[in-house]
Amino acid sequence: MEQPLFDILPPSDVKEQLKCLWHEAFGDSSEFIEAFFGNFPCDECAHTLSVGGRVVSVLYALPCTLCVGGKEHAAAYIYAVATAADCRGRGYMQLLMERVENLLRSRGVEFLYLQPADEGLRNYYSRLGYSNCSARGVTLLPCPQVESTALHFKEVAFSRELCDFCAVVQRAVEPSVIHSPSFIAMNCFNCSAQGGGVFAVYGAGCVKAVAFVAVDGDGPLLLASFSASSLSFSFLLQSLCTRFGVVAMRLLEQGTGEPCCMSRIIGSGDFARQISFTEVNIPLLLDK
Repeated sequence: MEQPLFDILPPSDVKEQLKCLWHEAFGDSSEFIEAFFGNFPCDECAHTLSVGGRVVSVLYALPCTLCVGGKEHAAAYIYAVATAADCRGRGYMQLLMERVENLLRSRGVEFLYLQPADEGLRNYYSRLGYSNCSARGVTLLPCPQVESTALHFKEVAFSRELCDFCAVVQRAVEPSVIHSPSFIAMNCFNCSAQGGGVFAVYGAGCVKAVAFVAVDGDGPLLLASFSASSLSFSFLLQSLCTRFGVVAMRLLEQGTGEPCCMSRIIGSGDFARQISFTEVNIPLLLDK
């Protein structure tokens, strides 16, 4: 077997190869792929293994932050892990994962997480040292009845105000992951592409609640919400039910249901004693 070489060229120099491999592995639309590379510059997050100038394996390490014990730790979401169909079963991805872990550790990253697509991949990542770190399931929330003249609801586009609000709310829920603006922007694109959108409740000129909604074969699905109070959440939920013409809203709830994400500590791990990693709150996963 030809000796695999890491990162023969900067990822931006093999960008078209990355796009082709992504489409082969996942079948996503060109619009989704272009949106991803528009939000995440590949030289910053793409890691490749190539043989003879051809990229055969790739993964993307998307930066985020783990909040626990009043402190913030550098973390990364391992995303879109793929090996070319004719090169699988050769151990390339394991070599790449090990190399990326060492690189991220040297940059101060302490916590990695990912979302296996099926049980076979869950078993694979388990052998690489990953453990279940969160669960999620769908629950049904009846439409509340709220009267408030101080709040108003509207569909919104990506903005730094949106990101800042979500981060403030998420920091109050420990242990939890806070996503980067690029991650939020990609989710905004994804929600719109899936027939939903991003919606906000405003009061006194400030954001009070935010919802990320997709639409599937069963109707609208609230992927994640961020609220400053129970009133703002109730008003948000009522407004969403009205907007989508339903009497109850499906919610992708964190901490219930089947295991979803898996994680691996690659730093000092001192913070691991402070938390149960089965309870890490990871809202707004980026699903393809």
